[in-house]
Amino acid sequence: MADNAGNQVDVAWQSGITSTTSMLESFFLKTEFCDVVFRVGPDGQREDMKAHRALLAARSPVFAAMFFGSLPEKNIVVEVTDTMPDIFKLMLKYVYSDKTLHITPNNVIGIYDVAHKYDIVPLKSICAESDRTCISME
Repeated sequence: MADNAGNQVDVAWQSGITSTTSMLESFFLKTEFCDVVFRVGPDGQREDMKAHRALLAARSPVFAAMFFGSLPEKNIVVEVTDTMPDIFKLMLKYVYSDKTLHITPNNVIGIYDVAHKYDIVPLKSICAESDRTCISME
């Protein structure tokens, strides 16, 4: 299929999608249609992660204000130096899929911190419960 400019656009990925949930998960895995890049991690450990501003804004009031508020972020590259890339990626995976795979005693505090920073309340609750479970097991 071609776009208005005559460029080929791959739409075959849509044929296997059977629900909104699987569509959002496919967006997490693909970089098509992304309109923001997060440059995540401290110097020497930076990793670029592409995402969709509208989806992030729908899940987080902080992202909504950042991208669409009265003083929206003009730059499509957002520097995030206070979070490790693996933690930020787990937060993004949750935002796109509601899946909280890989929360462990080693990363629960980092995930909670990034969920708190971006006010993703359900993820904060999951981390708090996971942390209580980890503490009670020790």
